[in-house]
Amino acid sequence: MGKSLVALVVAMIVVVMIHSAEGAGTDCAAKAIELGPCLPAVGMNPQDPTPECCAALKNADVDCICSTVEATFRLPSECNVPPAQCS
Repeated sequence: MGKSLVALVVAMIVVVMIHSAEGAGTDCAAKAIELGPCLPAVGMNPQDPTPECCAALKNADVDCICSTVEATFRLPSECNVPPAQCS
């Protein structure tokens, strides 16, 4: 699992929290939280993905997740915060 998956999972969780707080867009953002079983597989000391993680990934709504991630990566510019340097 690479850094891009870490960024993806973290971004989705942030968007879920933001949208939940605002009460808007929760349908799509809530689907991203279904990737929660993948959290141990990403990060500084990643573990091998569990069968639950793989199943969640296989059942994920990719278009929804992409929309959520794209919205997340727009947040820094909208909040006048320097963007993260993901590589």
